[in-house]
Amino acid sequence: GSGAYGKQIDRSKLTGKSGKERRELRKEISYGGVYISGSDFLASLSLGTQNNLIDLEVSGTSLSSLDLTGAPYLQYVYVYDNPGLTSITYSSTDLYEVDFSYNQLTSIDLSGQTNINYLYLDNNQFSSIDISELSNLYYFYVSNNNLTSLDVSGLSSLYELYVSNNDLSSITLSGNSNLYRLSVDYNQLTSIDLTGAPYMNYLYINNNLLTGTLNISPMRSPYSSPAPTVNTTGNPSLVTIQYDDNCNNQQITYVIKDVATTFTQLGCKL
Repeated sequence: GSGAYGKQIDRSKLTGKSGKERRELRKEISYGGVYISGSDFLASLSLGTQNNLIDLEVSGTSLSSLDLTGAPYLQYVYVYDNPGLTSITYSSTDLYEVDFSYNQLTSIDLSGQTNINYLYLDNNQFSSIDISELSNLYYFYVSNNNLTSLDVSGLSSLYELYVSNNDLSSITLSGNSNLYRLSVDYNQLTSIDLTGAPYMNYLYINNNLLTGTLNISPMRSPYSSPAPTVNTTGNPSLVTIQYDDNCNNQQITYVIKDVATTFTQLGCKL
């Protein structure tokens, strides 16, 4: 349905909610918007010019493309679960929360989108993606795609990153001072450098191609609570997991590993 849309949403009421919870709660507090769901017969959609529209949901349709350029002030866009959708175009640079999951997208233009906090691109067909300009990105979900590499350098606001079940052979972490949870399980990684994410608490890197030594010492922040958790199972060529507490009296709570992998915890180094 639609209503007197165009008023701002109180974002504080969405804090701490999951993606689905956020979508449903948003409808109650957004003063209306355009919501189209469960219309699998819908093969085309024209919004025309909607200068006041900030909130849009389109799901469960037969759309193959969607043109949102007539709504230049969109902030909340949920276009998900459209199994034939291969193209979305838009003009808004005010996007705050974007859910394009469960479509068939292969590319997306995120240039200039410095306001995006929440981005859901999981279950699409992306083989590459550029998120370098998303300086306020907080949550990023891009699991179940075809990515071969991912660079999140300089994204200092990024808190949770889910990139499971891709084809990653490299991931670049640098300046990710807020990154708390990283899921890169079921990829093709042979190594990972964690020094760029010193406050990470959860690392799921199981079912990759890790070899040699994995140094998880950067996860030693004394401010971490609870103590860090690491899962490296399904990496049969990983010989050693190295952890140095560096006098911070920090302990890894859980190291879940293959039997053949050795866990070496070094003591205080002065």
